[in-house]
Amino acid sequence: MSRSVYEAANSVEANLIKNLLEQAAVPSRVDGEYLQGGIGEIQAHGLVRVVVNDEDYERARAVIDDWNATEVASEAEPDPQPGTLISKPKTNKLGVWLIGFLCGIGVAMGHAYLNRPPAFYNGIDHNGDGELDEFWHFENSLLTRSEQDRNFDGSIDLVWHFDRKGVLTSSEADDDFNGSFETATTIRQGSPTMTFTDTTGDAIKDLRTDYVDGIPRTIKYLHPKSRIAIQTQHFGPFKLERTELDLDGNGTVDTIYAYDADGVVTVHTVEQAD
Repeated sequence: MSRSVYEAANSVEANLIKNLLEQAAVPSRVDGEYLQGGIGEIQAHGLVRVVVNDEDYERARAVIDDWNATEVASEAEPDPQPGTLISKPKTNKLGVWLIGFLCGIGVAMGHAYLNRPPAFYNGIDHNGDGELDEFWHFENSLLTRSEQDRNFDGSIDLVWHFDRKGVLTSSEADDDFNGSFETATTIRQGSPTMTFTDTTGDAIKDLRTDYVDGIPRTIKYLHPKSRIAIQTQHFGPFKLERTELDLDGNGTVDTIYAYDADGVVTVHTVEQAD
C-alpha cells in the first residue's frame, strides 16, 4: 500500500522532495502533477503529492522533517562538493512557487504558439521535375486542403477539402484542364455521395452522379432550366443496366433502354396516362 508523505504547492516542489528522498534511498513517486494542466503551476494544495510505500513512511517523514528544520547555510561557507545535498531555507517555498508559476506561464505561451492560426505547406513532386505537383495545407497540424496538378501544366486541377477534424468532406475538379472547376463532389465517411458537373461550360451544373458506398449508381442529365432529368442511367456493380429517357421533358419517363448480361439492348416504350 502507498501513503502520501508530502503535499506540494506544485510539481516543481514535489519533484524536489522526490529527489531528496531518492538521495536518502527512499523510493517515492509524484502523483497529480499532470492534473494542474488547466491552471498552470499556480498553487493547488492537495493536487500534487509525494507518495511512498507504507513501510517507508516513517523514514521518509524523518528525512523531510530534518530537511525542513535545516537552517540556511551561511554565504561565507565554501561551495559544496558535487553530489552534496544543499540545505533548504524555511522561506524557500516562495521561491519554488515563483519558479512553478513562471513555468506555468511558459507552458501557456508555448501552447498558444503551437496553436496559432495557419499554416504551413508541404506536398509531393510526382513527376520528379523538382516542382511540387501536390500541395498539402495544414492548420494546427491538421490537413485542411490538398491541391493537385494532375497533368503537370503548372495549374491546380483537383482540390480536396477537409473539416476541422481532418475528415475529407468535398472535392472540386477541373477534368478538362481548362482552368475552370466544373465538377463538385460531396464526400461522407471517406466515399463520394454526390457529384454535380457543368458539362457545357455555361456555369450551370447539368450532370448529377449519385453514389452508393462510393460506387456510381445513377447519372442524371438535367435540363439546364427546368432541372428535370431528361436522361437517367442506372448502373449495377460493373456496368450500365438501364437508361431512362424523358424525351418531352415533362418529368415522366417515356422510354427505357434495358441491357441484358451480354449487353444486348431492348427498348421499352412507356405508355403515358391520359
